[in-house]
Amino acid sequence: MEEFDLDNITPEMVLENMKKNGEIDEESYTEVKFQFEDIEDVGVLNDYQIFEKAYKNNRIHKCVEMVLKIALENSNNLKKCMLRSNCLKNPMGMKYTETDYKKTMQIMINAFKKAEEMKFENQIVSQIGEMLLYTHCFYHNSQTNTQKLEMNTFSQYSLSKQLRMICIFIQDQSRLMKEELYKSRKKSFRTGMEMNIANRPVDHFPQEKISFSDNYEGMLEYFNTIIHFVYYSKKKDLKKNDIGEHGDIHPFGIPEFEQLTYIAQQRRMYELLEEKFRYGEWGVELVHNQNNQNVYLFKPERKDKFKSHITASIRREYQYKSNITRYANFQKVERAMVAVEKLALQIEIDNIEKFKVDRRLYKEATEVVSSLITVYRDLTKKYYFQCKFDGITVDDLINMYEFLYTYSQIYMESASKHFNQDDYTTYKYIVPVVSLEYLLNEFVLLYGYERNLAKKLLDNFVYHEHLKKEEGDIFSRPLLKVNKSQVLLCESLIEQINIERNVEQWLKKYDVDLTPVGYQFEDKLRKKLGSINGIEVNTNKFTFNAYDGKDVEFDFIGTFDDYLLLFEFKSVLIPYDESEVLKREGVIKEGVEQIKRRCEIVKYDWDKIRENVNISLPEKTYPEDRIIKLVCTNVYDFTTLVIDGIMITDESTLLKYFTDPFVAIYSKESRMTEVLSAEFLWKDGKPSVSEFVAYLKKPVTIGQITECLEDEIKTIPAFEDDYLIAFEDVCLSKDPFRETINQKRQIIKGKKIYPNDPCPCGSGKKYKNVVENNII
Repeated sequence: MEEFDLDNITPEMVLENMKKNGEIDEESYTEVKFQFEDIEDVGVLNDYQIFEKAYKNNRIHKCVEMVLKIALENSNNLKKCMLRSNCLKNPMGMKYTETDYKKTMQIMINAFKKAEEMKFENQIVSQIGEMLLYTHCFYHNSQTNTQKLEMNTFSQYSLSKQLRMICIFIQDQSRLMKEELYKSRKKSFRTGMEMNIANRPVDHFPQEKISFSDNYEGMLEYFNTIIHFVYYSKKKDLKKNDIGEHGDIHPFGIPEFEQLTYIAQQRRMYELLEEKFRYGEWGVELVHNQNNQNVYLFKPERKDKFKSHITASIRREYQYKSNITRYANFQKVERAMVAVEKLALQIEIDNIEKFKVDRRLYKEATEVVSSLITVYRDLTKKYYFQCKFDGITVDDLINMYEFLYTYSQIYMESASKHFNQDDYTTYKYIVPVVSLEYLLNEFVLLYGYERNLAKKLLDNFVYHEHLKKEEGDIFSRPLLKVNKSQVLLCESLIEQINIERNVEQWLKKYDVDLTPVGYQFEDKLRKKLGSINGIEVNTNKFTFNAYDGKDVEFDFIGTFDDYLLLFEFKSVLIPYDESEVLKREGVIKEGVEQIKRRCEIVKYDWDKIRENVNISLPEKTYPEDRIIKLVCTNVYDFTTLVIDGIMITDESTLLKYFTDPFVAIYSKESRMTEVLSAEFLWKDGKPSVSEFVAYLKKPVTIGQITECLEDEIKTIPAFEDDYLIAFEDVCLSKDPFRETINQKRQIIKGKKIYPNDPCPCGSGKKYKNVVENNII
């Protein structure tokens, strides 16, 4: 027995000596050693870090102990805590192994049993059960999906062939959608939302419905997923200088390509559901379908939040399309199409790089995209145009966008003259391979840019092998790289570029400080609201030490009739996925907490507030029911939600009521304006509190969108041996804007109103001062 200095002996030393002398086995030694570490970790590591450490060391019992501890401290939010801390890992992750699966399942099963034995609240037991189901179904189906993807012989083609076939398929689907859109133009009037109505049966699930638009956008999402995998598996091809001959390439009649589309669709739908479960407050339960089969059904826990995001996307779509119509100059567009046709005749379809664009005709041809650019400039934040980094400005990016869009339109006009949908040998023309050098040279000649700057600009639109998720996808980078020097020119991918998303990804990539955007947003709203009769707005900036010992500053404080207005303004980026929605929601919740604190300050520090503002306030503070509390943001995704009793709205909705209370729906089908509807939001000729509060709950900016959303259960395509997974969704069953117009036009049917005539809304204004307003 080793002798110890009794004054300096530690438990660890005793333990090591017992192991050395064979007095304790390896398993017992390891467990006791970990218990010593646990004592040291108290106060140093948080619960999640302790769980992760135990998980790494395969200490199942300790992991179960921590799950239950977290559950007791967060009974309503156990699932959320485990997911967002990444203690519960994504079972579809690239690095997720079978060992991870077995370990996680053992932890959750043991935690479930222990929670039942200890009679934990039902909501805790239920949440552990959901995490168990989530891990089980996604891991199993992810494995079978990956195996099918790896076994699919389409992957044996070269990188360039796979990408080109995918793009040819996308281009052809775009053509079919445009043909359908053309048919819809024969209707009596159009809202621009015809392609968004879910009226087509879903492949393999005819009882479910989908819109042309959702089907096409979903397809792009699926292929975006598969393209990422293709780049990962065929990255060696990118080092080549050429791609070889593709011949009369097309994807049709190839079974493995058809199977690939279903594998990609399945994978993307799994990814979207996993994101919703992790970030979007979704749940899962095991149910039975009509055939008595087990189905893992995912559904939103808060339907109002889910629908608010769907409504926001519809509003953005309608705003975009209506503004394009509003800004379009049909005469210029007609001249542009003539220029496009003339330029298209100069292209040699089998050798397009011999084509040199005529500057004069090109300038006219750019009108095909001018209304899109005008809409973007009108809707985007002005501060973006002041930003410059790495030598690039937003205006520079817009010029490259204009070039790619216009050039692709010219090329497709030429390709259409050689294309025959019944002749597969002609499909190769709709997606050509072009060199980056050629595109660069043409851009430099047309726009006069220095080459290095032009190269940086072009690279912002190239999808390449090193691209990170946050840096872009095919929706913002449509030029798919097929080797060191060439890309695919796919007109439909270029046409659907989300320039706003492209710019915001660019801003995030370079970590641009967007704080000034928030200040400009606050100032604009404060000034506009301050110009309304009946509303007094404080314009003094002030800070004081409040009753709780902390400084406070009021973004917006004002009065409206005998009510106090406490508003908080939050400027955020548009969220495009569930993780981004969660981040934006976090910012809005900060605003909610600020409003709640200011309400308390109004209660306890009223005299200090009165001393600092430059508006008239009563001596006694306002009671709670006389305070209008509002968080206003610049995105639509949270409008009409109520968080802790505080209403959420957006800039457009807020200003519509106070500064733009006229709603006119009119037709431009003929030279004379036909009024379909006209309404004045202020029933008594001036804004009122009761009217305003009612308006916030159901604003005209949303109209009938929510009434036209229909609940639906959608099933993810399943292969043999897959578990059935379904989810609750909503679809746009009717055109909300057509519904509104159909109702309103019954009131004023066929009435011709001249610009100087009184508006039928009863406002007393001339019609020309009202008709340009729209409902968004």
